[in-house]
Amino acid sequence: MKKVMKGITRILPAYGVFPLIFSFVFNCLVYSGSRMIAGGWYHHNIETGVDRSLPFVPQFLVIYFGCYLFWAVNYILIARQERRSVYQFFTGDFISRCICLGFFLAYPTTNTRPLITDGGLWNQAALWLYSIDAADNLFPSIHCLVSWFCYLGIRG
Repeated sequence: MKKVMKGITRILPAYGVFPLIFSFVFNCLVYSGSRMIAGGWYHHNIETGVDRSLPFVPQFLVIYFGCYLFWAVNYILIARQERRSVYQFFTGDFISRCICLGFFLAYPTTNTRPLITDGGLWNQAALWLYSIDAADNLFPSIHCLVSWFCYLGIRG
């Protein structure tokens, strides 16, 4: 265990390790926990005419999946900053997820996903995404929130 911590502290200062890990775990708990609690509840469909008029382009999943790498790299960079900045950032991150949890439980949301009938790599990737991630917990968008937090955390 000591060897593992020594390896991690080469990348991160010791004070950045817990906030980074806690942030990931808490985000998963909020997202999945709210789904377990409100899964059987009525979900409000929040799609608009604009949503329905935009074509589904499965190749854009490169951006969607690429976001996870972008977030991981940026959160690690943020956890490497000075102690006060790290604690301020991850405190804000925690509070934002608490607010998301409140919304996910008070106003459960969904939308209608495009029907995928064709084969091909990108369509299969979309079907895989559909199988692991339900169309719920859409408002507020944690994807947009985390991207915004990445900007806030590294803007200097």
